[in-house]
Amino acid sequence: ALRQLAHGAQGSMRDALSLTDQAIAYASGDITAGAVQDMLGSLDQTYLMRLLECLSSQDGAGMLAVADEMASRGLSYQAALQELSTLFNRIAIIQCVPGYLSDDGGQAEALRAFAQRFSPEEVQLYYGITIHGLQEIDLAPDGYAGFVFPRSSMAEKGLTCELPPVDSGYRGEIHAIISNVSNKAQTISKDTRVGQLVITPIIIADFVFDLGKGRGTDAFGNSGE
Repeated sequence: ALRQLAHGAQGSMRDALSLTDQAIAYASGDITAGAVQDMLGSLDQTYLMRLLECLSSQDGAGMLAVADEMASRGLSYQAALQELSTLFNRIAIIQCVPGYLSDDGGQAEALRAFAQRFSPEEVQLYYGITIHGLQEIDLAPDGYAGFVFPRSSMAEKGLTCELPPVDSGYRGEIHAIISNVSNKAQTISKDTRVGQLVITPIIIADFVFDLGKGRGTDAFGNSGE
């Protein structure tokens, strides 16, 4: 639990104290690793160990199955890459200093086993992949986008909010176009909440360009069926 709190604080003593206070309140004084993990929304280490197991066995299908399971639960691939880079770093240290990690949060034995199964060259390669993956993960589509919809209070006044989809890699300001479809002038004051951002999954369709001879170009319902 303390290791997770320290990791979540990211080097800030003030944040560490704040997170500890939150953990005490969240767990009603009984601070456990599971409670802190739930509070922080941390990634379950079981997934990472399964990924390492599949990787050491060169089980590509198994790795994809774990990744699909993580996606179905809405878990963060970015968090997984961060944790994996840390694990590969610890495995590399174990290979250089066998006595390192007397008790690494209950993972010491498993990490020592992986240090024997991976070669130093493989560990360096996989560590580099996770680091580069973190740098480029924003370029990968994650299947989600944001849409700005008008608030009901604005729609009641005849004001609509228009905006193209916002992809997950966008980091700039979000600007909205407000249209007045009522028959009277409207005044929008500063700091008025005009819209709401809705995050929704995006389905990437497979387009079919050859519709076959059974399909014509006439309007819908022309076939009479």
